Amino acid sequence: MDGLMTSAHARSAGPDFFTFETLRVDRPETAGVLADILVGEVRDHARHTAGFVTGRVHLGVDGTTVVSCGQWGSAADHSNSTKAGPGRGALGSLANRPEVTAATTFGGTRAAGVDGPAAAEPPGFVAVATRHVAGHESASAMVDLLVQSGEWKRDFPGFISATPYISLDGKTFVNYPQWVNEAAFHRYMAAPRIAEGQAAVASLEVAPAEFVLCRVVMTIDSEVGG
Repeated sequence: MDGLMTSAHARSAGPDFFTFETLRVDRPETAGVLADILVGEVRDHARHTAGFVTGRVHLGVDGTTVVSCGQWGSAADHSNSTKAGPGRGALGSLANRPEVTAATTFGGTRAAGVDGPAAAEPPGFVAVATRHVAGHESASAMVDLLVQSGEWKRDFPGFISATPYISLDGKTFVNYPQWVNEAAFHRYMAAPRIAEGQAAVASLEVAPAEFVLCRVVMTIDSEVGG
């Protein structure tokens, strides 16, 4: 998943459009079913759409959350893909199911982030941290804090990367850190320097943040040229 979430290429800002779509459901059985539907949507439809680069489906460790994220050549490419025919844009129809208790969507661009020593490894455990800020100035300050606090992370065993995304209106900041497995995540969270910059981050927020810890279900790349 080179462009979306891994490799040195992903650590610099890029013009592509990125989406995070989250479904919260009533029970784990439902989450598994909806994750399978979203995998099918990406595999059978989205990956064949012009402008689609790559997508990934996750299951939250809480058992009741599904997260689908994707990379597109542009916001227009993403919009066109949801109008391209029957079966496209599955999230909209899934959000209307009675077993879905909440659905949120994010669309924005990538900012510079931090690579760890395991940057070439596939992720076994990830987090989706969504923060709400006043606008682009605050979002840019969030990016600066992430990079400034990232020096120790570059050498932390099992850490893959942390990639930030900013919504088009600048009011939503999504950080997507990855680890090789859950054990690496817990070691990372226990590191003495993990709290660095957190007070400054909190000072920029205008509403409570949301955090989802996930395991990757599947990553699917495009089968067509951009």
